[in-house]
Amino acid sequence: YHDVDLNIISVGEGFTYGAQGYTHHAIDEFSCLRAVGSKLISTPSCKSEVISCFEHSKHTVGVKYFRIGNVTHNYATKKINTHFNHVIGTGKPVIITCGALVKAYADYIAENKLENDVKLVSMPIYSPEIDYLDFDFLLGADKVIFVQEHVLCGGLYEATNRFINQEIPIFNYSIDPETVRHEIGSQEYLQKLSGIDPFRVITEQLTCN
Repeated sequence: YHDVDLNIISVGEGFTYGAQGYTHHAIDEFSCLRAVGSKLISTPSCKSEVISCFEHSKHTVGVKYFRIGNVTHNYATKKINTHFNHVIGTGKPVIITCGALVKAYADYIAENKLENDVKLVSMPIYSPEIDYLDFDFLLGADKVIFVQEHVLCGGLYEATNRFINQEIPIFNYSIDPETVRHEIGSQEYLQKLSGIDPFRVITEQLTCN
């Protein structure tokens, strides 16, 4: 907002602290930080993405926000460009997500041997510089599926869908805050309650025409 060079680090993203109740749900801060002109919003899913996010932030001046949840695990990712990493799969339906959901989806795809049916892409970095060229990796995709542990308004989907070829069907799964307003539970429980868990999304997308 004032072009101050500032790092804001959130210890927890989405439903990380779901057991503490609704006051601890971090499901709308992405939109809040975009509204005040944040230059960088990072939602890493693993150790290597944490490192790459902080390395990238060194070259960015302004307000930078880091949504950091459980990133103690690690897995191999292939860098697509500044904003995206390929995690697993070669299928034509492309799932784009970030943070804790990346591990949940990667595990589900591997456990159910769906590597040939879907492609999982993580988006650890969002910045206002993102543009159409960053989505070249969608060439050949038959649908794009955004999944976000965030409310619809101002989130990952609204920030980026305009850059995607509109001839490709785009689906979005996000949180309806009314669904979880009075709920307490684990991150996994609240993800399922919100309908953003991998079983629901992947099953629905692979069975729909």
